Amino acid sequence: MANKFYLWQKFLSRFRLWKSEDSKTKSCEDDDIMVYEGDFRAKILKFNELEKAYQFRYKIFCEELGWLPLNPDKKESDEYDQFSIHFGVFSKDGRLVGYSRFILPKRNFMLEKEFKDLLDNHIIRKKKIQ
Repeated sequence: MANKFYLWQKFLSRFRLWKSEDSKTKSCEDDDIMVYEGDFRAKILKFNELEKAYQFRYKIFCEELGWLPLNPDKKESDEYDQFSIHFGVFSKDGRLVGYSRFILPKRNFMLEKEFKDLLDNHIIRKKKIQ
C-alpha cells in the first residue's frame, strides 16, 4: 500500500490552485467545490464530515506513527480544529484516503506552541495585512 502522505502530496502538487490539464472541478448544488483527479475526489470537509477526519488522524498519528497515546474514542482532535479549514481526499468507493488542514491565524501558530523546541527561542513575526 502506498504511503498516504505521499499520495496526498502528489495529489496537491499535480493540482496547483484548482487548475490542471488532467483535473476537473465541479460545483455542487450546495456551493461545494469538488476536485477530481483520476479516481480521487477532494473537497473541503463540512462539520458533519469531521468525524471521519478525526478517525483518520487517529489511525495515522496514534496507531501508525505512535506520536500520540491511544484512546478509547479512536479519534484525534485538538484545539486547532475549530480555527481550521479541513480538506479531505476520497477514493472512488468513498473512503477518506488523505487529509490536510489549514490552521487560520486566529491564535498562536501550532509551531509556536506544540513544536517550540524546534524554534530555538526564535520568535515568529506576524504581519497584519492592511
